[in-house]
Amino acid sequence: MGRGHDALDLTYYQTVAGAAGFLLASCLEAGDWHVPDGSASLLLVYLAVACSVGGFLLYNYGLRRMTSSVAVNILNLVPVFGVLGAVVINGETVRLGQVLGGAIIVAGVALGVVERRTSVAAPAAPEPASVGERA
Repeated sequence: MGRGHDALDLTYYQTVAGAAGFLLASCLEAGDWHVPDGSASLLLVYLAVACSVGGFLLYNYGLRRMTSSVAVNILNLVPVFGVLGAVVINGETVRLGQVLGGAIIVAGVALGVVERRTSVAAPAAPEPASVGERA
C-alpha cells in the first residue's frame, strides 16, 4: 500500500473523499430530492456497507496476497459481474454485443493472468559472459 499507511486508513480516506464529491455533485439535483422510505433507506445502507466498504476491504485484502498488476487486471471483471448480477437478481436481458464484450474482457483478463504467471515462472536467461571473462 502507501508508504507508512495502513490499507484500512487509506480506504477510509478514499471513501470519505468520494462521498464528499458525490455530495457536492448531488447538489446539482437538489430539486429532485425526496425523503427515502424505509425500504430505500435499507438499500442505501446495503450499498454503502456491503458494496462500497466491503468491496474496498476485499480489494485491499486481495492486494496483500497478489501483485498489484494482477489485482488491477482482475478488477476489469467488475462490469462482467455487474451484468451477471443484473441478469440473476433483476432478470435483465443481455444482448449479443454485451455477451461478446464480456467474453473479450474475460479473455483479456485470462491472458493477462497467464502472461503474468509465465513471466514470473520462467527464470531469466543468464547474461552471456564476455570473451575475456571467465566465471
